Amino acid sequence: MITKIKIHGYRIYKDFVLLPNPKLNLLVGGNEAGKSSLMEAVALALTGRVGGRTATEELNPYWFNTLLVADFLKAHRAGERVALPEISIELFFDNRADLQSLCGAINSDVPTNACPGVSLKVLPNTEYAPELEEWLKSPSLLLPVEYYTLEWRSFADQQLTKRPRQLAVGIIDSRTVRSSSGVDYHLRQILSDHLEPAEKASISLAYRDVKASMSDNALKDVNKRLGILEASLQEQPMSLAMDQSSRTSWEAAVTPHVNDVPFSMSGQGEQASIKISLAMSRHAEKANIVMIEEPENHLSHTSLTTLLARIEKLAGDQQQLFITTHSTYVLNRLGLGSLILIGRSTATKITELEPTTVSYFQRLPGYDTLRMALAKKIVLVEGPSDEIIFERIFLDRYGLYPMACGIRRSEHARPRAFPLPATM
Repeated sequence: MITKIKIHGYRIYKDFVLLPNPKLNLLVGGNEAGKSSLMEAVALALTGRVGGRTATEELNPYWFNTLLVADFLKAHRAGERVALPEISIELFFDNRADLQSLCGAINSDVPTNACPGVSLKVLPNTEYAPELEEWLKSPSLLLPVEYYTLEWRSFADQQLTKRPRQLAVGIIDSRTVRSSSGVDYHLRQILSDHLEPAEKASISLAYRDVKASMSDNALKDVNKRLGILEASLQEQPMSLAMDQSSRTSWEAAVTPHVNDVPFSMSGQGEQASIKISLAMSRHAEKANIVMIEEPENHLSHTSLTTLLARIEKLAGDQQQLFITTHSTYVLNRLGLGSLILIGRSTATKITELEPTTVSYFQRLPGYDTLRMALAKKIVLVEGPSDEIIFERIFLDRYGLYPMACGIRRSEHARPRAFPLPATM
């Protein structure tokens, strides 16, 4: 499991460190706090992909932290000799026996930390040193990523070309669960992980036989007619045959169905639920890391309750979950003790919560703890009448409602005074 995440220079994160919980991590934050960027960075280091496409294909200037780029340009224009901005994402894992092939000390920790891990870096390509020097004569905020290279390595300094087999990863973004091809890359990976090697080999062989039979039967008469056209320069007969290359493998042709309806035509809530269930129900002996973005999307209250119960049931000792949410219900139901409040450069945990407190809010999932967690200031009131009075006094004094100033209220608690802002 991931024991530490270090991000430097990627999107919103200038320098960021998170020590995640070993099992459940509920990532909460305001808009633009960096929750999605954090999930994307973790997925990038684990799989070498973004949205199903390779990192090399997706690399663009907007990956780089704008503050770091601005600092670099300021120093460069001042005549200082400074290094070009870089990106580094490091994932540290626990010392499990099946992860020892990833173990080494090639990471940024000081003092030296020898442990399993992977790192992904985007840095200037030395082969393009002359081109970079030319660009530096008139630099801009958009870095020339064409002259950069991407390095994906284990802490043992071994180059990675695909996701390490030991790291079974499930990535579910229920905000954009549909894909143009009907079934996205991550779902194919999840489905593939559910099949044994012998089953994959058997299906592949059968699929190749089916394509061969198409050539021998359905295309037979067409090939007879094409064979007399003498289209080739050497007057050799031309014919059609089914493509047997790896790019037309059975994985790309097989589409999952739900109640005899293609998966891509199911409701978005249904798609998200299926992907989450498949990702979490893999073989227990695998080191599973499951990342779910906003499971509440596209789901009714009843369906969300069912899905959360399924998540709780399927969560195993060998699985680590990262879940982003804007739902108080999700936060309370899965457990306040797993809350991680994400900011632009920090991550804060709620520590030392009594188990009885966590279970209380699990039984009272509608209580708006999330609004309290994200508030800049909180005013505790006894009930709705007190809230009406407080809001009217605040409006009369400042001309704005408390919510417009980032001030939240919470009911059914012993009243407690908080100083109001001096100026608005």
